[in-house]
Amino acid sequence: MIWRSTKCLLVAWSFLGIIGCGDNGGNYEVSGTVTWDGKPIPKGFITFIPDKDKGNSGPGGGAEIVDGKYRTPRGKGIVGGPYIVKIVGFDGIPYKESGEEVTSGKALFHEYEIAVEFPKESTTKDFAVPKNVPPPKKKITPGDDRDGY
Repeated sequence: MIWRSTKCLLVAWSFLGIIGCGDNGGNYEVSGTVTWDGKPIPKGFITFIPDKDKGNSGPGGGAEIVDGKYRTPRGKGIVGGPYIVKIVGFDGIPYKESGEEVTSGKALFHEYEIAVEFPKESTTKDFAVPKNVPPPKKKITPGDDRDGY
């Protein structure tokens, strides 16, 4: 089923609530840029998941990527320590699929994941998604609940 990009954002924010966002005590803001193939990602989402295997018990956070920039909302950031960062990026060119408009556009690459150690303070962290991250094997859209890889 194809969902509109706004539904994607709702699903993503719901996910963030499940992994522990909410209490702003000790949460630090994270901001920065995200590029792919040396160019800013037009639209996307960045998610910060605490790395429980390395002793980080939360909370998670995330932000929308717009024109290659992101910033976690105040009180919805991270606590520092080890995190798994997941990035999805779209070309930003709206199109219609099964009669529904997909405003974020087509996926640029397979979901990119990287382990990052964050300081226990507000910080700026830029990400450069490597060009060799393969595109999805089938067309995916924001909010698609199927495994598209």
